[in-house]
Amino acid sequence: LVNSSETNKHITNSTHFKQSINLDLGEYCFNVPYGKGWEPIGFNNNLPFRGVYDGDNCKISNLSINRVENFFVGLFGTLHQAQLRNIHIDNATVYGQLASGILAGSVITAGGANNASIIEGCKILRSRISDSKTATGGTTSVSIGGILGLVDLGARLHINKCQTDEHTEITSAYGAGGIVGSGAIYSKVAITECINNAKVSSAYSCAGGIVGTADSILISSCKNYGAIAGALMYTAGSTDNSGRGIGGIIGGSGPGVILSSYNFGDVSGFFNKREDGKYLYCALGDLCRHTLGESSRNILVESAAGDMADTLHINFFKKR
Repeated sequence: LVNSSETNKHITNSTHFKQSINLDLGEYCFNVPYGKGWEPIGFNNNLPFRGVYDGDNCKISNLSINRVENFFVGLFGTLHQAQLRNIHIDNATVYGQLASGILAGSVITAGGANNASIIEGCKILRSRISDSKTATGGTTSVSIGGILGLVDLGARLHINKCQTDEHTEITSAYGAGGIVGSGAIYSKVAITECINNAKVSSAYSCAGGIVGTADSILISSCKNYGAIAGALMYTAGSTDNSGRGIGGIIGGSGPGVILSSYNFGDVSGFFNKREDGKYLYCALGDLCRHTLGESSRNILVESAAGDMADTLHINFFKKR
């Protein structure tokens, strides 16, 4: 229905779907030609999912997607003013390139309509998302998230009460987030009461427990327990983009607000020192990449602040 140009137009934000049983997609994904696995629901910008899907806390297990050459990869591909609620995904393996998430690839806006898409009450269990089958992931992917990959230019998203578990891994070259990978310029993202337990890593930059990087962002009452690592491809002597944006809650941000949110996970990454002994480019922080004086002992003084984090107001800042 959604992936057909003939019927997609009939799926609107008043079209409701409700899952009533657990679904095992293993055999179906295995039998898709060329080993590509599941074709995302709403697989491109012209044919997005606009409806309301309620998983009713039922499981979708053994989702397999191998589309490393594609954008907008996930159980759902692109969302436009859609609502996804109470979907539980277990034992998924997802390989995508740009804007890829285990639940959904991207949120878009089109035709002047700018109501937010909503994702609520969703869980990711025992899953992995990357752009490569290697243990460390690939080096070309952008905007990879545990729940959602990318909030596209001008789009709006609210994610509430979603979580990933400790057996999930999220890997990207740029923009890796436990909940959301990235928010593009002019996008607006609100993330409330979400918990990331997954391991999150970026080959180069922007890794965060909740969000890798975003433009306008509100994060409230969120927690990260997962290990966050960035700049894994850099070695001693690297001076370009080294370790920019690594944080327990957010890797990089434009104007934003973080309220009542805590990081409990380890934050690590490669960084260089200048000849005067100060740190070059790197931003390792309990919560974010921005320099805020003595507010957090783990945020480094020389963090290239202003590059991606212009105005960030933080409450309840310190790691517990």
